[in-house]
Amino acid sequence: MNFSFANDYKYCTVRIEIIDNQVNLLGSGTGFYFDITNGDNTKSFVITNKHVVKGANRGRFQIHRANEDGSINPSNTAGLYLENFESHWIMHPDKHVDLAAYPLPDY
Repeated sequence: MNFSFANDYKYCTVRIEIIDNQVNLLGSGTGFYFDITNGDNTKSFVITNKHVVKGANRGRFQIHRANEDGSINPSNTAGLYLENFESHWIMHPDKHVDLAAYPLPDY
């Protein structure tokens, strides 16, 4: 079976943080992993609300990692920083539907 964020991390959420140029936190939200499959092709996304990313110039994903023994350590995180944050998201075309999707890289 091929790697899939939604399959391999189906019980996980990702923290989405909106930050300024000095990496000060301006706002935050959560997202979840979701796959769309078309035939043999699968594309993974992070799904969140439009209002979380709307107008964001700089943002990051904070993903918690388990310790080597499998225990949880909230300070053990990995981050992905993105400039022009809002531009990376696909907004739902219906203005009344508050959903946005971030296409994850293929693995």
